Amino acid sequence: NTDANKRIVMQEVGYQSGYEPSSSDGSSIQKQRDFVAAFFNATLMYPNRFALINWFLLLDTNFNINYGINN
Repeated sequence: NTDANKRIVMQEVGYQSGYEPSSSDGSSIQKQRDFVAAFFNATLMYPNRFALINWFLLLDTNFNINYGINN
């Protein structure tokens, strides 16, 4: 099995929408939308290369408040 034949696992894919409470990182809902479209267009070019794609959150969250995790 060569590297070219190995399947890809993407354990966590996401893009911050910049929605909550305000965007301090230059992100936006439009940038998130563009990323999602570009990501899926790119993966559809090579459908047999991906064993798993796990989309993580379509919303912004404060991990410290919601999960007790400092990010």
